[in-house]
Amino acid sequence: MAFNHGEAAYKSGGFDQAAESFTKAMKSDDLTLQQDNYYNLGNTQYRLGQKTETANAQETIKT
Repeated sequence: MAFNHGEAAYKSGGFDQAAESFTKAMKSDDLTLQQDNYYNLGNTQYRLGQKTETANAQETIKT
């Protein structure tokens, strides 16, 4: 459920919500789902960094 919520949030540009959902979904025992979560969480963190890259480089580094 959290994984699907994360995907929906990511597609709509809600990267903060997506990251939170993918992190929650990591608690699954399903290794394939965990792999998908790590991949999607990495992409989400990249997108979060892109949002602050030019406006606030220090925030990007922190994120």
